[in-house]
Amino acid sequence: MMNESFSIPDEKSRQESVKNLQEVQKKLDLFGLEIEEILGMANTELLRQRRKRLENSVNS
Repeated sequence: MMNESFSIPDEKSRQESVKNLQEVQKKLDLFGLEIEEILGMANTELLRQRRKRLENSVNS
């Protein structure tokens, strides 16, 4: 609403918010790296299966 006032939080509250946001960012970064690792493992398995099929077709 237009007539609601907005107050800037005190310094301590702002510092705590920044600290919390930095912690959340670290957790998101870690999660992203874990996803990349899982995708890499899946890609490795797919490549292994593809190589196996190709080897089998060459040896047949």
